[in-house]
Amino acid sequence: MKSWLKRPELVVSGLLLAGLGLRSAWLMSQSMWSDEALTLVVSQAGDLWGLMRGLESSPPLHFLLMRPWLKAFADPLLGMRLFSLACGSACLWAFFKLAKEVVPEAAVSSLFIAVFSSYWVHASQDGRFYSLFLLLSILQTSVLWRLREKDDLKLWLLYVALASLGLYTHYFMLFLVLAGGAYTAASRLLCRRPIHLTLASFAGIAVLYLPWLGFLSAQARLREGATLVVERLDLPQLAFILGTMLCDLNFLGLVLIPWIKGLGCLVLGALVLAGAVMAKDPGPAKGILSRWTEGRVFCLAHIVLGLALFPLVHALAGIPLVQPRYFVWLSPFVYMLLAVLVTGTDLSRAVARLALTLVLITGLGGYLASNRAFDPRLGALSLQAKLSGPGLPVIHLHPYYYLPLRYYYMPEAEHRLIPSHRKDLLDLENLPGYPGIQRLEDLGRTGRCLVVDPERRLSPSRVRPSTGRELAGLLDKSGSKEP
Repeated sequence: MKSWLKRPELVVSGLLLAGLGLRSAWLMSQSMWSDEALTLVVSQAGDLWGLMRGLESSPPLHFLLMRPWLKAFADPLLGMRLFSLACGSACLWAFFKLAKEVVPEAAVSSLFIAVFSSYWVHASQDGRFYSLFLLLSILQTSVLWRLREKDDLKLWLLYVALASLGLYTHYFMLFLVLAGGAYTAASRLLCRRPIHLTLASFAGIAVLYLPWLGFLSAQARLREGATLVVERLDLPQLAFILGTMLCDLNFLGLVLIPWIKGLGCLVLGALVLAGAVMAKDPGPAKGILSRWTEGRVFCLAHIVLGLALFPLVHALAGIPLVQPRYFVWLSPFVYMLLAVLVTGTDLSRAVARLALTLVLITGLGGYLASNRAFDPRLGALSLQAKLSGPGLPVIHLHPYYYLPLRYYYMPEAEHRLIPSHRKDLLDLENLPGYPGIQRLEDLGRTGRCLVVDPERRLSPSRVRPSTGRELAGLLDKSGSKEP
């Protein structure tokens, strides 16, 4: 890509503006989804720590930041998404600064991938903590890069602070911290340099995280057996994660999983190729270990070490979910290595560059199409519900719409959920406010009500008026049972 550029600084400015525009476009077009509603509930609750233990399975930093932040907004959904937008936009600038140091020959290409990455756009438009997680990952990596060949006490203190903040944002930051620790220790040993500051810094991170371990243990005990889906990091799942990093189609991606995995296999092959090229590079210092502090090796080492440590952590602690968005910490290294592979003037790199651009644009188009096609349009649904039966209790047959409708779109109504899984019971028991459980045996005594049926199991409409007796009969015929 370097050969294309006459004025690199103008191109970089244009890319940063394009990134801001893409992340701002249609920011509020998607309805609030269940996890965003959970963020709203926990952030605004009086008993934040009780809800963190009983409702959430994540660390507290994002929720603590949301408490004062959301007070400035009349619309909390706008507030949550603007915070993610700000973090996501800052990620682009921080990532470019990192890429200029790590892979200077491919810094603009790295930024191009990041700007048009639907994976990063999605994180920037989601009212959860993923863009904050990504920003802290990039900043932490930037500091570690400067520490790879020198020991600076102020930089080590900054690294400890950023790593600790990351761990208090998402548990998967642990893999970046462990990979960074292994990489730095190897750097010191290979260069025969003192390692005491490295060990002290990572010990400091552990000490700073100790206060949260009690909450982490409580979360794990309470949610044990309440996971709807159990995933493991095998080769197909890794391919799905890597494919999503280039082509995040949101809900549409769940329909096109084989295609996403196929793309991920190509990404994995490209990373293996990058490693092979580095190992055989006929430079003055041959082999990966002899060039351990070089930028390309820095990226590859973090990818390999982070993924290699996963089975060990899983064996010790157990990890029930392995979703692509949890691996946002890995994406900067993947993007920089891919940028190195496609940067150059020869024909093969030009073809690879064009193919990568087409994949990124397809991912953006698919992400937008998915948001439009799968948007539940809860604003319109709540209006329909209010017109169909004002003042009636709302009975939910599925939990997906329950939190957004109860706490955001229709807070004035009474909402009850018929639980279908142990997780539903745990969530309902810990939610603030009135009990929201609707037992099947009590349904016959319920009078007129509104039924919210997202899956359209009982009728063509997602919301309709009914009676408890009629609903009980329909559920009995469908074979519904409580957990």
